[in-house]
Amino acid sequence: CRQPLFTLQDCAADNGKGVPKAAAAARALEQIAADVSAESHVVSIPMPGHAESKDQIEQSVTLLDRLVQECDVVYLLTDTRESRWLPTVMAAAHNKLLMNAALGLDSWLVMRHGGSPDSHNNSRLGCYFCNDVVAPENSTKNRTLDQQCTVTRPGLAPIASAMAVELCVAVLHHS
Repeated sequence: CRQPLFTLQDCAADNGKGVPKAAAAARALEQIAADVSAESHVVSIPMPGHAESKDQIEQSVTLLDRLVQECDVVYLLTDTRESRWLPTVMAAAHNKLLMNAALGLDSWLVMRHGGSPDSHNNSRLGCYFCNDVVAPENSTKNRTLDQQCTVTRPGLAPIASAMAVELCVAVLHHS
């Protein structure tokens, strides 16, 4: 959950262009906890239904794949349904535990994807859409404001993020 870490000063920085949310969140985390070493990456996740150049897709996939491989747990807090597909597939492919927090206008969902935290257990979970009734597509195109996945109630992101952390701890303690 990066929203509470993004301040009004971050919005106004660079003559109103603002600081990228990932960079602002990393800086804020290091200010809050001295023992945190945070790194920020601004990346466009390739998504079904969204047009991007081949070079941009290749760069994004390479960076995202490296980041997934380097971490122990992936926390997925993206804005749209279709942006969750590729990271969940990568987490499953690399046997990495992935915690997903999905927010909507009137609901939220926290669920686990990817591999098993137990290195002796080869059971893996499917991607975000494996058990979904709707295929990945551009969820923001031709939708009213209340139908877009990117609209949320204030205060919901910290609650969903906290539940994602609780789910991760429960999974790790169970294995």
